[in-house]
Amino acid sequence: MIDLNNKTVLVTGGTGSFGRAFLTYALENYPSLARIIIFSRDEYKQHELRTGLSKDKLSFVKFVIGDVRDLPRLTEVMEEEKVDFVCHAAAFKHVSIGEENPGEFMKTNIQGSENVIHACKAAGVKKAVLLSTDKAVNPVSVYGTSKLYAEKLFIAANKKDDATTVFSVIRFGNLLGSRGSVLPLFIQKAREGSIPITDERMNRFHISNSEVVALALFALEYSLGGEVVVPKMKSFKIIDLAKAVDSTCKLELTGAKPGEKFHEELLDESNSKNVIETDYYYIVPPPYKAFSTLDHLKGHNPVKHSRPFVYASDTNFDWLSIEGLRKVIQEELGNDALVASSR
Repeated sequence: MIDLNNKTVLVTGGTGSFGRAFLTYALENYPSLARIIIFSRDEYKQHELRTGLSKDKLSFVKFVIGDVRDLPRLTEVMEEEKVDFVCHAAAFKHVSIGEENPGEFMKTNIQGSENVIHACKAAGVKKAVLLSTDKAVNPVSVYGTSKLYAEKLFIAANKKDDATTVFSVIRFGNLLGSRGSVLPLFIQKAREGSIPITDERMNRFHISNSEVVALALFALEYSLGGEVVVPKMKSFKIIDLAKAVDSTCKLELTGAKPGEKFHEELLDESNSKNVIETDYYYIVPPPYKAFSTLDHLKGHNPVKHSRPFVYASDTNFDWLSIEGLRKVIQEELGNDALVASSR
């Protein structure tokens, strides 16, 4: 695992699910951490996060109000704080809202990502990783399209041989309980007596907060520039998630929303050729540069695939049962999230 001792890490969108999980992990595992910078635009959430930290932990954290749309602010903070690593998690991600406000998603998810790239280069940041989504593969929504564009920007940022910053991407599925996840809606609606299900065929990938943190740290340690790192994940049925929240609640079929898929893909045939498979991850090399050796991945049992394949939530071999989903909900949100058991 990468050593963050004596290093400064900036997390955009730092008050979100990933930022909180990353902050907790870093404070617990790197006693000589220089600083974690929580960069976000929501002062209330920063205040809420700050008040939850002990005085000794607060000495390792700096809260900065800022927006990734503001390049001068990003650059100023990265230069002044001498940032070593950046985790770019700031994004608009509600699919239905993106369909109604495409211009705003473009400004934050695309232009904001480009600003992060420019700021990292100007400040001499060592490595930066973009948090992306399975919805960026063959996108049908504004959100997925904007994240695909952000991925392309991060991949292309490594093309120049004299580049000082190494940029990579991590692409993963649903964080149950995070903003944009359907789980909080299901919990709310179950308490009202009816859970809305768009379609019984809907299925998704799942990843936990701790697994995303491990994924980001892996990318920061092993990326050479331009890789997309995809974790091996479990799938689940949306209808099973509703039953896990409350097995006794009425289910209401509402029909698929604009921009919504029946299943998600993490890899398709176009970007899985020559993919490198390790124990826990798939690594997609950049299209403009082949790896001459896999020595940097020693210890992770790397194997290079020569034939393209599809890694999708509906054809996945590893699934979460209803009981497995209950355990996930309990771990992420606590027992009260299981509505039937809390009555």
